[in-house]
Amino acid sequence: MQSSISKILVILILLGVVCAAGLAWYVLDLHASPTNLQTPQGNNLPAVPASGGGQQQTQAQTSANIGQTYGTLFQTLGAQSVAFTVVSASSGGSAADIYALYSNDIAVSKKLNPPVTSFPLPVAFVNLNSGGVSGAFVYENFPSFCGSAGCPLTLYIQKNGIWTNVLDTLGGKDVGISNNTTNGYADIFISVAGETNSQTNVVRYAWDGTQYQPKETVATWDGTTFNLAH
Repeated sequence: MQSSISKILVILILLGVVCAAGLAWYVLDLHASPTNLQTPQGNNLPAVPASGGGQQQTQAQTSANIGQTYGTLFQTLGAQSVAFTVVSASSGGSAADIYALYSNDIAVSKKLNPPVTSFPLPVAFVNLNSGGVSGAFVYENFPSFCGSAGCPLTLYIQKNGIWTNVLDTLGGKDVGISNNTTNGYADIFISVAGETNSQTNVVRYAWDGTQYQPKETVATWDGTTFNLAH
């Protein structure tokens, strides 16, 4: 009986020694080889062009001057950047007519966002052909109307005093009007969401006789620069 107890004590002592040795090795290894955590350096955030009205631009976006970058791209493509101005319920003329088209959406946004009392609407008036056909881009960045793919971007053409919808997409506010035409109307370049968060595509839209239709991607922003399609 005493012999059995002695054997058990020896086994327990050996187990204790093994466990203590293992614990000591683990502690030494932990201090010698700390976990390799990658820490962001400064404000090196992906510089993503504005591809949506509801998306907040990062500090990197602001410092990179995205508008100027698009302006340079559009010049390369033989196009001019579209300039948006803010219209509201107090606007007059054609701006008031455009704003009135969004009364239902404003009501929805008010219901979803009770604290919000002002709903400015970015609009850009353009000429789409040599005949003086008037167009109006509307960038609907109302609260709750935008997402990761951007905001609703719509193009209206005025016919007989009525504004008619001829293009609907989700995208950014960076739009270019090309010097080239299709079926008598200027081609349009619009920034839309790419396949990844840091990617934005610039797509050419062309007039088919009744509507503007998406065609090919002409450039892609990879988070650092625009790459022209070949």
